Amino acid sequence: MEEYRGRIVAIYLLVFLILGGLIFTSPEVTPDGTSTLEEVESFEGSLGVEKVQDVYSPTSEIVLFNDTPSSSSSSWVFSFRWGIPEIQESSERFTVGMEPNILIGENAAMSCSAVVNVPVQSIDTLTYSSYLSVHSGEIKARLGASTFNLDEDLDFSHELTLDTGESTRIILDDILEDMQAATDSFIVQTLFYLEVVFISDAKVGIHYMAANASTTENVMPVTIDPQSPDGTSLSESQYQHQISECAAISVSSLNSNQTFMLYFWRGKNQIFLPSDNYTCYAGWKDNLGDGKPPFYGGEILAFSINVENGESTVCAVRLPCIKLYIRVSPSVPTLSLRISTSSEEQYDVDIHGGPNDALLFVPTEDSDSWLSVRSRVVSREYRNWPEIPRVSGEFSIYSIIRATLSVSSTTFFGVLITPLEIYTVLAAIMVAILAVPKIHEFVRTKGMKNLLRQPATIPFLMLTASVLLPWIVFQSSSGYDTGKHLTCSYIYSIPLSSFVLTANGFHAFFMPEICMIHNPSWSHLWGNAFRDIAFSLILFWIPWMYLANRIKHQKANQLALTKLWIFLLPSIAILLVRLFNPWLYFGYLSLGAFLAIAAPTSYIAMHVIHRYRPEYIS
Repeated sequence: MEEYRGRIVAIYLLVFLILGGLIFTSPEVTPDGTSTLEEVESFEGSLGVEKVQDVYSPTSEIVLFNDTPSSSSSSWVFSFRWGIPEIQESSERFTVGMEPNILIGENAAMSCSAVVNVPVQSIDTLTYSSYLSVHSGEIKARLGASTFNLDEDLDFSHELTLDTGESTRIILDDILEDMQAATDSFIVQTLFYLEVVFISDAKVGIHYMAANASTTENVMPVTIDPQSPDGTSLSESQYQHQISECAAISVSSLNSNQTFMLYFWRGKNQIFLPSDNYTCYAGWKDNLGDGKPPFYGGEILAFSINVENGESTVCAVRLPCIKLYIRVSPSVPTLSLRISTSSEEQYDVDIHGGPNDALLFVPTEDSDSWLSVRSRVVSREYRNWPEIPRVSGEFSIYSIIRATLSVSSTTFFGVLITPLEIYTVLAAIMVAILAVPKIHEFVRTKGMKNLLRQPATIPFLMLTASVLLPWIVFQSSSGYDTGKHLTCSYIYSIPLSSFVLTANGFHAFFMPEICMIHNPSWSHLWGNAFRDIAFSLILFWIPWMYLANRIKHQKANQLALTKLWIFLLPSIAILLVRLFNPWLYFGYLSLGAFLAIAAPTSYIAMHVIHRYRPEYIS
């Protein structure tokens, strides 16, 4: 009777624990950390345009772009697919190594890109090029250029295959006529990119990427540098390209009546123009690619540029915006921000919460603007922690603002946790308590030695140990375009239906899938969470409880097929979890899964030993 009374008490505690975790730890009740939004300092700034001219010697050979890919420059955007890159950087080359993903049969790939402005109506030839050297393995390289400020955009590319020890200059030309035929605009903006597919485990060095042109007409360099009111260049922000409005300038030639739109979504950029007087309008623009005004609401700056032979021009264009610093404590891999303004605009930005403040320039319509910052820690798409409390205030564009976001800082062995995670662990402990009365009764009446002699004991202990170990480990690479390369490891536990996220240089997170059911915006994923939790309960915990209470119900030399099938259920859980979570195909099995898979084999082996070699365990 005492045994059943203890079990009933444990069941009541378990139900109370689960319901308490679902209700009391919801984001509305338990926000994830604290936040403040305050003015750091004010300054005597202004809106407008400052022009500086210098001597320039016209040449028939124009270098439109020449640079080595670099993570420290906001000019470059990187992406990686189906693999974890090994990267080495220097001023002379950008070296990256990757290998095919054999789990899904896909070749790993990377790409890097930058913006190149082409004066199509003023040049006679145009060549894009890149120099590559393959240190090991085999790769396929594709060099391309895509226009993005035309009514109908164009894409050009050339590819080749390289093997170990080969070096070459890959060239893309014979495209100028198509560009000229597509528009009569002076400037065509192109996204200059290089894609590398790693056919085998390979390492390649990218020495440079360049765009060159020749002309018989004198064209002069004009550098446009969009800035905040205090004179900080927008190119200082590694995250500005995520803001949906970008700095834009409408340029009109007085002599030819030509008008074209330029976009500066990565900040400062250079163009080449023939001698003429140009009328310009600068502001923020949100519909990238239509090539025409109107601008996003707010002050539009009007100015003129007089391009003369023998002169270069630098235009610092100070636009209305709020200079916002984001400080995150402690360091987290990715923080998702939603920034709102009084003009009802919303900007979604993902930043890395490292030791340095993130910088953003928030477009505004007026000199004073209401600003709101909402944030949450992002563990993986749709698997987030509770939201950090929203902060807001009204600020002037002539002030510097800092949002300080403090994530829940409770740690357990270096892992950040919230009350929901604590509830999840305690729930697992309570499930384990259900088995204690039976095991205790067996030990009390039969002795510990007799318990260990049971064929099911060692396999059962293997399943029990697997609860504390990772089952599936998945790695992903992200964030390199923001100046910091992240290799994130997602460690998944089927018994706990939870993840542990670790990333180089950041705190780790423990994340139960049950957290998804708190947010109505994730309603389409509730089924995923409940499905994975059901796999955990039906295919692991219920079999585990059955085994814990049936260890003594077997003769030493008798193989119980029912127990064998039950030992197989956690292995079936592995197959189903990977089947219904395709991204876990990219991961590999770890110690917990190996113990679960080995448990039925161990059970059969122990039965054979008990039946044919009982002296080994006597």
